[in-house]
Amino acid sequence: MRIIRFFPILLVLIFLAACASPSTPESGPAVSDNPAPAGGESPEDSTSDGPAAPFEPPEGGGAMSGCVLQTLIRPPDATETSIFEPVSPEDWQRGPADAPVTIIAYGDFQCPGCAPLATVLAQLNADFPQEVRLVYRHFPQPELYDKAGLTFAAAEAAGAQGKFWEMHDLLFASQATWSGQGPEAFRSWVTERGQDIGLDGDQIAEDLADPDYDELAQERFDDITSLGIPGTPFLLINGRIYDGPTDYDNLNLIVRLLSLQELQYTNCPPVVIDPSRAYIATIETEKGSIVIELLPGQAPLAVNNFVFLASNGWYDGVTFHRVLEGYIAQAGDPSGTGFGGPGYAFINEESALKFDSAGLVAMANSGRDTNGSQFFITFAPAPALDGGYTIFGRVLEGLDVARSLTIRDPQQGVNLPPGDEIITVTIRER
Repeated sequence: MRIIRFFPILLVLIFLAACASPSTPESGPAVSDNPAPAGGESPEDSTSDGPAAPFEPPEGGGAMSGCVLQTLIRPPDATETSIFEPVSPEDWQRGPADAPVTIIAYGDFQCPGCAPLATVLAQLNADFPQEVRLVYRHFPQPELYDKAGLTFAAAEAAGAQGKFWEMHDLLFASQATWSGQGPEAFRSWVTERGQDIGLDGDQIAEDLADPDYDELAQERFDDITSLGIPGTPFLLINGRIYDGPTDYDNLNLIVRLLSLQELQYTNCPPVVIDPSRAYIATIETEKGSIVIELLPGQAPLAVNNFVFLASNGWYDGVTFHRVLEGYIAQAGDPSGTGFGGPGYAFINEESALKFDSAGLVAMANSGRDTNGSQFFITFAPAPALDGGYTIFGRVLEGLDVARSLTIRDPQQGVNLPPGDEIITVTIRER
């Protein structure tokens, strides 16, 4: 029997392995907003085959080479047995049963650390109504808290009237008010406030006097203590013990990355391009359009990957999560965290291309051969990036649009302005 733990540092390492940002070089000189492609050609005359046509991927293409599957979190082993009971109809829960993230919180309503966590979890549940299922399991601790049994009884009695979560939220939100009261004062307080949330006050008062609740609270304490849970609050995230930071921003990050797994691919991309053809990508953003000439001759894997993802709507609704003035604009992670990817990684490609001008488009990675879905557009020459990142395109039009994107540096904190959204990416072929 094994218990799988999420350790904070391990979590960060796992997440960073998916896709990190390119390192920041020294700033380069200013350049033109619209650098010309090789030969100075425009999007409509860069080949002799006429105007670009909508891209239609071929059927039956084999898998792209140089690619391996890469998941954020190791999937559970079917042979592993958990000491924790799976979520059942007997559990108090809110959020859809098929949510990609299930958070189980063990708590005592009088536990000082449980109240702020309850606020965080409620906010997550509200912000991610389809992605988060929240489960509350009582871990009353009568040896520590004088009203452990009474608060357990109040919540269960409210649940019998269909108001468990209302009582849950009331007890935690008002913990500072009632935690210092004596048992009798608390009975009066919770009976009165229970009526404010639609409960039958007489029934609540009767239930609070029922000694069976004290026995149930003690049984629950004994059962959970036998599992080795050290105290409250105690969290399981998707069945795994989580003992990392429990502030909103860290848990928000985890929810976004775990939710992303629902979108990730379980196979490497098929071959969808002909390297001898020309491809134009138009990134429609909130600020305008950015037209990119893709370079399949120099980077067939990266171009194939970008065309595959764009054609399947991967980039639709994704934000530019990292935009540094005079340096780059980076996007491609649906989680918006900067750590997410498509579920696979592929190798770097060597070419004579250098980061010698603005408007170059390249794959972001967290180390050599870890390319996924994230890409960046340069705003100036960036020679420090040479050799580390695959260049697979150049901006033909709209570099001014890219430079107008909202500046945001995730390394500067979490209270950042929203990133500008990619509406869609259209691929045309010549």
